[in-house]
Amino acid sequence: MSRKKGIEQLLLLMESLIDEPVVLTLVGDGPLRERCIEAAAMNPAIRFIGPIQDRAEMAKTMAAHDLLVVLSQRDRTWEELFGIVIAEAMAAGLGVIASDHIGPRSLLGAAELGNLFADNDLDGVARLVRKLALDRDELQRFRAGHSNLADAFRLSNVADRWEGVIAPLTDEAHKLG
Repeated sequence: MSRKKGIEQLLLLMESLIDEPVVLTLVGDGPLRERCIEAAAMNPAIRFIGPIQDRAEMAKTMAAHDLLVVLSQRDRTWEELFGIVIAEAMAAGLGVIASDHIGPRSLLGAAELGNLFADNDLDGVARLVRKLALDRDELQRFRAGHSNLADAFRLSNVADRWEGVIAPLTDEAHKLG
């Protein structure tokens, strides 16, 4: 819950979607925790549940939602890199909307789903969220467009890639040994 993770943008987004059937669930902890608690107290469409340490509970929470929205904000020395939460969300069947940073772009860019936005393009994000909130068929197509993207991060695929790295090293060690 920090500025660089786009919390302020998420709260502004909810202000612009006040009349839409959209609920924002904030998960996590950090410097803007109190700001999130206050926003949830003022807006019934915002839920703050704090940090979730248990992986099964996190998976259950994700599965209860349609979208993950990650509006990270660059600064002079940082931008969103890999973003494991994006891979986890796709594996859980969620659609993802994210800032166009190197990590989200590497995970989502090839699909060309129109879900990567410049840091300051809150209007574009709001238009997409509104469209998905009002058209369940479009939401399902959007979510389905992410399903194959998660495959690269499934345990079996990661294990196969590591096997491809480790096996030649093991073979070489046996030859030298």
